Amino acid sequence: MTSVFLKDRISEQLRHDIWQGFIQPDATLTIDDLCARFRVSRTPVREALLALCGENLLVAKHRVGYMLKPIDPS
Repeated sequence: MTSVFLKDRISEQLRHDIWQGFIQPDATLTIDDLCARFRVSRTPVREALLALCGENLLVAKHRVGYMLKPIDPS
């Protein structure tokens, strides 16, 4: 599988988890935890997280991880 396909699959699953409420607003997502969850290397996870930051779903916290941005229900 290519890195682009993996990035898309991971970002799609994370987006789903966010909208379904499986990821709580106070949760911190780390690259290492997500690598273990999806059983992939760091690159596609990092790319997926950056894509979700670009969609304003996540915010990167230096040396902490990624956190949900407040979601407007509309």
